[in-house]
Amino acid sequence: MFRTLLAVVLGTLAAGLAVAGVQALGHWLYPPPVEVDWRDRAAVTALIDSLPVAQLAFVPAAYAVGSFVGGFVGGTVSALHKRGAALAVGLVMLALVVVNFAMIPHPMWMVAAGVLVPLPLAWLGGRFAL
Repeated sequence: MFRTLLAVVLGTLAAGLAVAGVQALGHWLYPPPVEVDWRDRAAVTALIDSLPVAQLAFVPAAYAVGSFVGGFVGGTVSALHKRGAALAVGLVMLALVVVNFAMIPHPMWMVAAGVLVPLPLAWLGGRFAL
């Protein structure tokens, strides 16, 4: 049981690092404007509406990569509950995605992709860990 909990924690940390890495790549390719007040919801909404689709696609891509990596790590670390640990990481990622989309307005296609991606890719990562 302890090892499964450890697997979920380590998988979630690995997922977070993978998300940060993909988003850092996106910010390197498409630097965010400095003059935006990130606390102003209207300004953030206007910014997101003005961004190209390629730049916006890094967000669900980061969630996809993070979910896969997290599921893989969770499945690798867990001894008995590989798929369960991977899916638990996917559930944590799904919860974090929902919180992000609730706090920051996004186009509907990003919300759909972000919500549909974490569980299947975490499961797939767990399958690769077997």
